[in-house]
Amino acid sequence: MPLDTSPASRLPLVITALDHPTRRRIVAMLLAEGRHVSQLARDLGISRPVLHVHLARLQEAGLVTSSLRFSADGKSLRHFELHRFDI
Repeated sequence: MPLDTSPASRLPLVITALDHPTRRRIVAMLLAEGRHVSQLARDLGISRPVLHVHLARLQEAGLVTSSLRFSADGKSLRHFELHRFDI
């Protein structure tokens, strides 16, 4: 049986993901521009492990996407961007 990926089927995941003030702040920050994990954690004033929990919930709901990028000095950085969505 194929998965139902319609907006109506995603709505409970989206509502649950946005039902936390920190996750709403993350979405607002990513609306302006994509950011890497360290930058988001610093801007939010939370630890990276706590941030990863929130980002995972937002990814499960299809609200954010991530990619691996590299800094000028060769460090790998997980970069997150808002995935545009309609409700």
